[in-house]
Amino acid sequence: MLLSEMQRFRGAVYLEDGAISRRDFTLDGRHALDIDTQSWHLLALDQIGRICGCVRILEQTNARRFDELWISNCALAGSPHWSARLRKAVESEMTLAGRERIWFAEVGGLAIAPDRRCTTLSLATMLATSGLLQLLGGARCVATVTTRHGCAPILRRMGVTSLTDDGVELPSYYDPQYGCEMQVLRFDTRFPNPKFTDWIYELSMWLTKVPVFVANSRADHTVLVPAEVLRPEVRAASFAAAV
Repeated sequence: MLLSEMQRFRGAVYLEDGAISRRDFTLDGRHALDIDTQSWHLLALDQIGRICGCVRILEQTNARRFDELWISNCALAGSPHWSARLRKAVESEMTLAGRERIWFAEVGGLAIAPDRRCTTLSLATMLATSGLLQLLGGARCVATVTTRHGCAPILRRMGVTSLTDDGVELPSYYDPQYGCEMQVLRFDTRFPNPKFTDWIYELSMWLTKVPVFVANSRADHTVLVPAEVLRPEVRAASFAAAV
């Protein structure tokens, strides 16, 4: 089952990075979070069907308060100086999404296989995420992103920016749960960096042909992307959406 495979893959990547310990695994070796079965998961598969990248999209359109969100558990939310600003900034994004009648979503759980970190797979995975959300009507998103492996700078290339409150940029922070520096970022899938518009469009068009797997489904399938869809650096990857 793709969801279980994703949890094993994500766990292995995070364990190697020192972000989690063996105590964070289930008895059958999965890094399973409560929100996994409530979320979309975009998976990058290599040419023989193995997961080489993943990202989680938690749709929170019906949430009304910051306390209902997964991000409310982050270390910055516990800061005496920054918690109020974080709450206000996130709730502002929620309000705007409601007015504009688009999704509000939390994006996280990005994991890339170590041997793919020197390619553009991280960027391609996030561009595909943007494409998927565009297909679903567009979304305002907040994301907690590690600064490990240059992840945050890579995302900034696609138009992702720091979350701000009244013009004040929320800072990076140390997250003791994952043992690394994190940033809270935001992006609107309707307005990506123009440099990547064509690539997002190509990915979103391909995603219309990708099967969707329900978490409790026994179905399993591998789909290979036509080579011309992806840039040379990630041409061996393919994407499958699961919810």
